[in-house]
Amino acid sequence: MAYSPQPASVVHQCPGRTRVRLPRPARDPATMAKAKEACSFVPGVHHVEVNPTTGSLLLHHRGSEPDMELLSGKLEAAAGFMLDLVPPRERPRVRGEVSVLARNVRTGFAELDARVAEATGGWLDLKMAVPLALLGAAALQVLATEGSIGVVPPYLLAYYAFDTFLKFNESISPDPSEFEGEEPPT
Repeated sequence: MAYSPQPASVVHQCPGRTRVRLPRPARDPATMAKAKEACSFVPGVHHVEVNPTTGSLLLHHRGSEPDMELLSGKLEAAAGFMLDLVPPRERPRVRGEVSVLARNVRTGFAELDARVAEATGGWLDLKMAVPLALLGAAALQVLATEGSIGVVPPYLLAYYAFDTFLKFNESISPDPSEFEGEEPPT
């Protein structure tokens, strides 16, 4: 049995019903039948509906939810894919968490960004300097290679300049605690 790198996920849950969406590779009729059979052996599940077109299993069960770890184990053993156990309402919060290393790198660049902005009187920061540097590298590459494709194509450097500018300047909601007693900027 081949394992799917994509997990199945709970897309909706309410008392008595849980809808599980299967990854695309697992939506063939044979795999769907195995998944249905596996779900029917989970205690509390009394009926399973299958929709191969949408790749979903609708579990009718007693109580607020079936034993999700047991369900995940049964699906993995029978059909070869894992079940994402993070509830749908918690996914944005969980995805927002970062590792200690990522947090330290982000903090380091934020401090460097602030120093550059302070040194230039607010005229330039890293969010502008990096795209400008890449754009400059693209221009130098065009001049050095007379427009031919070199080691790093100038159009790629120009794309990176534009892309980093957009990513660095995405709107970020400010921390409300920074603006105690006043309206945060829009």
